[in-house]
Amino acid sequence: MTQLSVTETVDSLKARFPDTPFIALGQTVFWDEPVKAAWRMILDSLWPEAKMIAGVHDTDYFAKSTTLVASDDEFVLLPHNDGPTRGLWSAAGELSTLFGSEDVPTRATYESHGVPFAQLASAYPGGKKAFYEDKTEAWGWRGIVHTGSDSLVAHDVPLSKFGPVLLHELAWGFGAAVQSIAEADRDASASYCSQVVAWVTEYIEAHPSGNLTDLYKHLLPRFYEALLGQAPANFGTTNSLELFRFNSQTQALARFDVVDLFLGPATRETCISAYNHAVTGGGMYALDTFGEGALPFDVVVSGRGRGTLRVTPTGIAIEFTGGAREIATKSPIETRKALAALLEATFGNEVALVGKAVSLINMLAAEFIVLFHETASGYTPRTAAMNDAIRAAGIPLNLKPIVRIAYPTWDALATAKVATKVTLPPHLAACFQTSGEIAAAEFGSNWRDVVAIQKTNLMQINAARKPRAVLDMLSKRDATASCWSCMTADYERALTSLASNAAECADRKSRIDLLRQHIHLDTQARHLAEESKGEDFRAALRKLIDQRLIAAPTEVPALDDQIRLEESRRIKTFDVTINGCQDRIRSAKAEIRRLRAECRAIERSHLCIENRKTLSEITTQVDLARTDVIRAAYITREALPHTNARPSAWWLPTLDPTGNWFRAIVDGTEARLEVV
Repeated sequence: MTQLSVTETVDSLKARFPDTPFIALGQTVFWDEPVKAAWRMILDSLWPEAKMIAGVHDTDYFAKSTTLVASDDEFVLLPHNDGPTRGLWSAAGELSTLFGSEDVPTRATYESHGVPFAQLASAYPGGKKAFYEDKTEAWGWRGIVHTGSDSLVAHDVPLSKFGPVLLHELAWGFGAAVQSIAEADRDASASYCSQVVAWVTEYIEAHPSGNLTDLYKHLLPRFYEALLGQAPANFGTTNSLELFRFNSQTQALARFDVVDLFLGPATRETCISAYNHAVTGGGMYALDTFGEGALPFDVVVSGRGRGTLRVTPTGIAIEFTGGAREIATKSPIETRKALAALLEATFGNEVALVGKAVSLINMLAAEFIVLFHETASGYTPRTAAMNDAIRAAGIPLNLKPIVRIAYPTWDALATAKVATKVTLPPHLAACFQTSGEIAAAEFGSNWRDVVAIQKTNLMQINAARKPRAVLDMLSKRDATASCWSCMTADYERALTSLASNAAECADRKSRIDLLRQHIHLDTQARHLAEESKGEDFRAALRKLIDQRLIAAPTEVPALDDQIRLEESRRIKTFDVTINGCQDRIRSAKAEIRRLRAECRAIERSHLCIENRKTLSEITTQVDLARTDVIRAAYITREALPHTNARPSAWWLPTLDPTGNWFRAIVDGTEARLEVV
């Protein structure tokens, strides 16, 4: 398929869907959602009368802590790492400082590149916990989590408790960003950040009983205005609790058409089968996992929570976190109108019905052209698979396409010739090979090459597993640092000395091996002689002894003489061989003990101990250096492409108060239509 230009994309949408508004939903205003002001600017140029709605997705549960938090506060600010906060997710309360992202270099990442992670962690100053925090933490990211035992949907998060932690988060993220900007350019950046903090503070103070949704809806148009340079036209705000309010007055809206398909007897089984097939293998759950009659919709009741809807022949049930709410009916619920009436009678007209991830897109695309950034919402291929199966069964779907927006975020710094200078965080500074300030335009010109180099670096360090190879790589990477060449010399010196000692021990060990072979042969010869001696005793001497026992007294002296002669013969024939073997075995064992003692003396000498200590210390330093190189390369390789696709909106006026960066992003924006 030929790639359409942005102009062609807008013209196509204008012709096909002239009255359809665009919608952008996000869980926080402090990440990438407001950057969709770029699309508003494009529309202002190509289709100014088009309506655009920015919304707060506030019907998901607010993040909870995945670990015990030593705090009496209901909301706390946490980093994300592969240790204490493994599995942390905080979409509605996250913030990345300038250049930051939620990219965690995991333990598995390090181990796959040859780092003995557990060994380093156990010997690390501060212990294992400190090692995880220092080496696996996502750089420049923090998330607010709820510590209470109850579960809150984002809409129910009170500003009175959330607000102070949010202001603390902003102070951290904004402060770090402003401090990274050169002093000559810092005032305007600090002014903008202070303005955002003022918006938040003033709203919290004026609305003590407000919630997270209220604040974010208040901020959305302000972020758009800051980027556009003027108040956005044909622009409105919403939130998902309002958008999906489901009652007798709203149930006829097209966004709820898909609900009828999952309720109607003629289409229900087909749609459920299509959904289950689409989620198979994606780490998602088939509907029967949620219980009998489960549908891909959640009922959201403010103050109560969110729960999967189940519809059975005898009524409905909503599986809230705190327990199921069952509602009996006289007849099965088979239409959205009946479902809306029942939910409204039970919970009031503020109840919402929200599709699960795969079915949510169908609800939105029935009435809106959804705006997604590239890499956002990885569920859409599964939605498309579900819809393909539904259409194949002859069930029509009237859905608008999704618009995928791709920004040239970092490239636009060069295009706009942004002169602001920044001090890069340590991992980026290492990868950009700078220890001081760098012009934003230079960063924009070089970032793609730097990412490519880091991909190569990770492959090289994966191949360089031995300390010598890593030392050689580190020396070439940082030719100005004499420490690596000195360390290489110390390593080679210790290794050579130990090799010489090992050669001395090897000669002795070879002699020990030869002596063991002789002991084995002599032991076999001794056993053979002892067996022969026994057989000879039974064949000759035993007869004489038995005769003596029954012989007459006159015959005994002659028999005794014969016995003595036999014993003398046996000594010469057998005992000499046996004793000779035993003497040689004893002598060989004594020699082995002496050679072993010499080996121990060599191996335990002060020089050997010091050499082994040197090798151990250098190996640990090399592994720690390898860890730091991997961390820098991994975060750079992952974070820059991710933030290029989805930058935090507040970064743009913070780094470039002139607005040139944003306008260059708009000029270079690409878009494609994604059919679901």
